[in-house]
Amino acid sequence: MAKTLIVYMVLALVLLLVITALEPAQAEPVPVKFVVYGDPRCPHCKALTAAIEEAFPGSLVFINIGSNMTGLQEYKKLWDIVVEDIRYAIPFTVLYLNNTPRAFIVGEMSVDELRNLVQQLVSTSLILYCRGSDCSELGQEKYSRVLEALGLQSPTPMAPSKVAEEAADTSTQPGNLAGILAVLAGLALMDSVNPCFLAFYALLVASASALGGARRAIVLGLAIAAGVYVGYFLLGFGIASLLEATGVWLRQLLGVAAAVLGLNILLRRIGGGTLQGSVECKICKWADRVRDASPVLAFSIGFVASWTLLPCTAGPYVAAIALLDGYPFIDKLGLLAFYNMVFISPLLAVLLGSAKAVEKLSYASKIVEPLAGALLLALGVAIAVGII
Repeated sequence: MAKTLIVYMVLALVLLLVITALEPAQAEPVPVKFVVYGDPRCPHCKALTAAIEEAFPGSLVFINIGSNMTGLQEYKKLWDIVVEDIRYAIPFTVLYLNNTPRAFIVGEMSVDELRNLVQQLVSTSLILYCRGSDCSELGQEKYSRVLEALGLQSPTPMAPSKVAEEAADTSTQPGNLAGILAVLAGLALMDSVNPCFLAFYALLVASASALGGARRAIVLGLAIAAGVYVGYFLLGFGIASLLEATGVWLRQLLGVAAAVLGLNILLRRIGGGTLQGSVECKICKWADRVRDASPVLAFSIGFVASWTLLPCTAGPYVAAIALLDGYPFIDKLGLLAFYNMVFISPLLAVLLGSAKAVEKLSYASKIVEPLAGALLLALGVAIAVGII
């Protein structure tokens, strides 16, 4: 009985080994990447990107052609070659297998259609052009022109275009974060030097200190600074939201506005004037009237100033908002918060150093204004023409 059992066990083991040997070997997964040219507000783009993430998680590279000017130019080149239609449409997708462009897709596809398309491409050497799920073979002449447009010379192996690589890596490159923080800090400091408001702020803090002591001066000064921070942040967030809703034309308009403001600074300095007019500095006379204000009123003063007086010198803020276009929502909020923290730093310096700080900042502004005007003019032109 025991021998019979052992024989059956051996036969079962042999049969299992035979079945295992007859099973086809599992192929290594083929690297898949979908480079989607579109706009995050487009419902068809949203549907397609959701399907791609479900079918092939981590394979999506999204290029926002509303804010990425280089990506927009690449999209137009590919569209003109592959589709040959004067009516542009999104989403437009390039599907890469093994870092080689294998399909060009106009419109949406479902999860199953995407999987079937990839399976078909893996098992063949076809290069396909698809309108939705309706696919046909792309001619060799067009394909060669596509490779040239993407900067790819050899048919195999090939990598995604430089624009796609940059779009995929932008959020993870520490150098980019350090660079944008440095640019924002510089713009915020240029924006923050408003001698008239700083003088008003210093007089108000000094009056409050004389009336109620250092503690009251600090409370009042911090309340005004908080009002400025909240108001200016909301102003920037509103413009940024409008920019995201309208697209590239408003970005170009903001670039023109920044350039005009920069030119205005230069012309004023050449004419021997300053950015601040004498009429504006009449607000300094208000300091004695509001020195006994409550913290709530002081906050309101700062908030109103952020929407009325301070935007007169807000050219750098306009440029900063244009530069942040295309960043993810959470990143944009964080960067705007950082900008505004740097923006109110002179107010905090005044709170600590009072009149001496105002004198130093006013002197510094006379030196920095021509340079700031030139940089703002150059930056505005670069944004308007799509260089950055």
